[in-house]
Amino acid sequence: MLRHVSRVAAAARRLARRYGVPLAPVDLAACAHDLAAVVPLREIIPTAEALGVELGGADRLIPQVVHGAVAAAVLRQALGVSDAGVLNAVTYHSTLRADASDLECLVFIADKIAYDPTATALGYHAALVAVRDTAPLRTLCWIYLDWAMRAGPGLGWRLHPHLLAAHAELTPTPSPSPTST
Repeated sequence: MLRHVSRVAAAARRLARRYGVPLAPVDLAACAHDLAAVVPLREIIPTAEALGVELGGADRLIPQVVHGAVAAAVLRQALGVSDAGVLNAVTYHSTLRADASDLECLVFIADKIAYDPTATALGYHAALVAVRDTAPLRTLCWIYLDWAMRAGPGLGWRLHPHLLAAHAELTPTPSPSPTST
């Protein structure tokens, strides 16, 4: 876990410099994004409820994404972090969401670039790494989201509504074709 968080923090700093995102909130969000990943999956929903985290139906069906909201609650309640940008970046680092800030996008994609080497599904990784130094930040997010939309169901994943909304928002619209006269 520490190795993954260290890789995410390094990837996030690199991306922050490229996209002009302030480093202090990037460092905090990247280092804290998996703070609650140590909570066993069977205990994440009760832990979230004990911390007063609002959970939707999808959160209960896809509890593995709840660790971000639990980490944000710990940051706010136990550590006094009040920066809404940091808290949102931590909360949505697994799914992203529509109308995400640059900080949210950055932590989300740094987490995907600095993947967990024990993960079995990495079909997106080569595409991300190939363009991470040239593509716009939201394009990087879309690459992962589009892969998740296509590959996730075949991997047995349930797709969270936040991920679906982010994908819909970031999907490039086709350019209108020139009309012939």
